[in-house]
Amino acid sequence: MSKEKQTVNGDVGNVVSGDVTIHNYSADILPSAQQPISLLQKRDLHRLMDELVDLGESKRELWMTIHTKLNTKTVNEMTAADYHGAVEILQRYAQQIQNMKDCNLLVSKIMALTDPGYRLDRDRYCLKHFGTTHLKGLDKEQLQAVFGYFDDLLNIRDESKTLSPPSESGAKSVATVPTRSRKPHVVVLGGVLVLVAIFFVGMIVFAGKWGNAKAVASTETSVFNIKTNDKIIEDSIPALRSMFPGLNKYSDDFHSVSSYKQKTGWHTLKFTVSAKASVPENYSVKGKVCYINISPDGSYARVLTAPCRSLLLDQQSTPDSKYQVPFYS
Repeated sequence: MSKEKQTVNGDVGNVVSGDVTIHNYSADILPSAQQPISLLQKRDLHRLMDELVDLGESKRELWMTIHTKLNTKTVNEMTAADYHGAVEILQRYAQQIQNMKDCNLLVSKIMALTDPGYRLDRDRYCLKHFGTTHLKGLDKEQLQAVFGYFDDLLNIRDESKTLSPPSESGAKSVATVPTRSRKPHVVVLGGVLVLVAIFFVGMIVFAGKWGNAKAVASTETSVFNIKTNDKIIEDSIPALRSMFPGLNKYSDDFHSVSSYKQKTGWHTLKFTVSAKASVPENYSVKGKVCYINISPDGSYARVLTAPCRSLLLDQQSTPDSKYQVPFYS
């Protein structure tokens, strides 16, 4: 409806210069809370619903949730404002589903990375930082922290230098020490005692030299060493030999020796213990991969797994994974 109102500057009924005619309109504009939902909005809701159904959600339960929160019974009762509220509800559902998928993926990756060799260390880490060992009870950020820690610890980076297994040339050189031929001698009567004495003296001297050769070879092959471009690891080798008696003692049983630097700044020395290693059975380390982690400043080292600590300390009872081996000058 509209009404005209005329202001008159001249006599009534006469239009003169300056007369103004004002039109007053009253339009009925409904707010979004009262506007009914449009067909396009309905289609958009159904599209979002179908996407969630494809991810395993129940369409009926989704509609029930929407109607309960918006206080509606059917989609036809919904307003334009209700549409926006319904979209927010469905988007939250989608985010929750994606977050759950991400968490499940992280859990499977962590288990593949740490089971079975690092399971106890994983449990200690989770208990220390999050108060539980149950991976399913951790949120996405906590799972990312666990995965990142063990991924940095165990993965070999491109700059790592893999060494070939220790050469057996030392052992072979011992085996090829020239031996004296023991040819029978025809002795004449009267010289038998002299020849026998000479023979035994020669055997004693030869045995002494043979024993010395074996001792030298054994000493040479039992000293742990590694070729690396990592200055921290190179400088730490003498201290590691001193702190870990098993490092030299069982070095002949190590292969695939390598080193690398973690993203966190730690320096890692890695080696595999032979499945036929001459180590005590109760160390439970045969065939396992061991890691010696050196602090970024090279001041101390840590060994996370109990079997590797037993091997390096050469004793079954060892401190826990928090134990730090300081380097002394």
